[in-house]
Amino acid sequence: MMKIQGEKTLVTVIRQKDKSSLVEFIAAGILTRKFVPTKEVVDGFVSDEVLEQAIPYGYPFDEIKLAFDSQKLVNEMHNVGVWTAEDALKNQQKVWAALCATFADALPIILETSKKELTRSKK
Repeated sequence: MMKIQGEKTLVTVIRQKDKSSLVEFIAAGILTRKFVPTKEVVDGFVSDEVLEQAIPYGYPFDEIKLAFDSQKLVNEMHNVGVWTAEDALKNQQKVWAALCATFADALPIILETSKKELTRSKK
């Protein structure tokens, strides 16, 4: 967490409803959102103690297990015509296309996990 003013972290209030505020901040280099009591947001800061106890917002996508296959990336780079470092630098859109193709298998995994989470949370 970004430490400023002692044991407080700089936050951005995303929205406020009644006595609760959804705040966004950087924690260990990761963009994070949590619900905190509105009264705990003072001049754009929230104490680290409050943030540690706050309710997380969003699905923990980091729990989804995805595999990276470097050989698949190599194959996709070759499929789009990127064979050399010069090719990569001249054709960044092709490199992006190769990356997208390499991770295309991840999309159904993410969507299926999201559907299961929605079903589970509605019960």
